[in-house]
Order: sequence, then structure tokens, then C-alpha cells
Amino acid sequence: MNYLDNNSLGGDAMGVDKKPFAHYQGTKSGIGFILKTAGFAHTNDRIRNSKFDARLNKQMNDIKWDSPKVQKLINPNWKSGDPIFTPNWTVDYFGNKINYGEWYAYRQNQDGTWSWYKHRINGDNIEMIKVLSNGEIQNNQKWVKYPNSINSNYDLWEAFGGAYSGHL
Repeated sequence: MNYLDNNSLGGDAMGVDKKPFAHYQGTKSGIGFILKTAGFAHTNDRIRNSKFDARLNKQMNDIKWDSPKVQKLINPNWKSGDPIFTPNWTVDYFGNKINYGEWYAYRQNQDGTWSWYKHRINGDNIEMIKVLSNGEIQNNQKWVKYPNSINSNYDLWEAFGGAYSGHL
């Protein structure tokens, strides 16, 4: 929304971090309401280039699905020892399998270097394979299971490439 607002203002654009006002007045009652709220653009570019934005993104999204607080939100009667509900990110609301296709991400290797990886869903698992910058599979590479578990929206964002998701 902030980008659309700035584009419509041309030379009078104010940036992407704002504290806009919202207002309302009831026509019959005459009651008015004014709200001042914070708005900011949270993009992968900002997350890559700002330790603050990276930390903020993790704090906002790394709420574990199996935590007691989340279980209580899903089922207010839930108590310790009850079965844990974990969302299935491989199916839609109606239980149909989601076709994610293949996607690319720039990931850091164990030796500290960075490489492009192609990803796909195989059953309930994410698999990845190292590719060249043009998307071709490198010699003798094999599909391997994505090494991390997915237990939060942040984990899912990371699995799909996080701040380094991309297309070739």
C-alpha cells in the first residue's frame, strides 16, 4: 500500500515507512474515530540488507505451531498432553494437494560459499538439488531432502528461499 501511495504522489512521495491516519465518522450518530498506526514495507531486499529487519521478520513469523499458545488459539479447550495440531502446508483449505512446482533459492553451503538450488515437493518433503546459475543441474548432483523441519511460518518462508528466493 505504501508503494502505491508513493507512486500516486509523484514528487510528493514520503517514503515507505509511515504512521498514517485513518478516520471515520458515523453519519447518524456523529461519532468520530481517528487512528494513527505504523506502516512499513517489509521486503526480502530490506531483510537481506538490515539486521533489524531480519530480526523483526524472525520475531514476527517464528511462532512455533506446536507451542501451547498456538494450540490454545486453535482449540481454546486444549491442555498439556492433548494431541498437537500441526498445519499441513502441502494441502489447501479443502484438502487438495497444492502444486508448488519447482522453485529456486540462493543458499549458503556448509563451507560458507553460496550456490543456487532448485527445489521441489516429493510427497510431504521438500527436495533440493544444486544447480548452475542458468538452472542446469551440476554434474553428479542428486536430489536431497531439505534439511530443516517446518514448524512455523518463518520455517516455511525459509524453505521457499526466504530472503534469497528467486527465479533464473
